[in-house]
Amino acid sequence: MRTKESVRKAASAQTPEEAEEAVRRSFIGQCKKGDCCLEDGHAGSCHDGNMSEEEYEVERITAVK
Repeated sequence: MRTKESVRKAASAQTPEEAEEAVRRSFIGQCKKGDCCLEDGHAGSCHDGNMSEEEYEVERITAVK
């Protein structure tokens, strides 16, 4: 499993800006709190990934140019 420390070590050969970007963008594993679909150590509340309660607006195309 990748940890933030292992990502930092791998990124040490890069410039400081590239290394910081690599650490910021790395996925270090799934949250271990129940059925959460976010990354481990995320800020805020957990999310189960269920999109059935989301409202979406759909537009229907009726003519082709």
